[in-house]
Amino acid sequence: MKLSSLLKGFFVVVIVLSILSSYRFVNLESTVVLIVFNLLFIGLAFQLSGKATAKIGLLALGNLIGFLWNFIFHTFADAGVKCLGATFNEFYILVYPFLNALWIVSFWSLSLTFLRYYRIKEALA
Repeated sequence: MKLSSLLKGFFVVVIVLSILSSYRFVNLESTVVLIVFNLLFIGLAFQLSGKATAKIGLLALGNLIGFLWNFIFHTFADAGVKCLGATFNEFYILVYPFLNALWIVSFWSLSLTFLRYYRIKEALA
C-alpha cells in the first residue's frame, strides 16, 4: 500500500470526524456550513490540476479550520447571550453567515494559491 493511499484515508477520516464533531460539540448550523464547504471544495478544486492527496489534505485542513472557527464563535455566542441577553443572540444570527463566509473565502483563496504553486513546481521539475 502506498503512502499516498494511507494519507488519503487519514485525510478522509479527519474530514468525517470534523463533521461529526461539529454536529456533536457545536451545533447543526456549523455542520451544514462544513458540508456546504466540502461540496463546494470538491466541486471546484478537484477539477484543477494537482495531486489528489494534496487536494484531500487541503480539504481536511479546511474542515479542521472550519470546526475550530465555528467552535470558537459558538462559545463566544453562548458567553454573549449569558452576559448581554437574548438580544445578542439575534445579532449573532444576523452576523453568523458573514463570519462563516470570512473563513471560507480566506481558506479558498489560500488553497487555490497552494494548488497553483504546486502546479508550477510540477512544471519546473
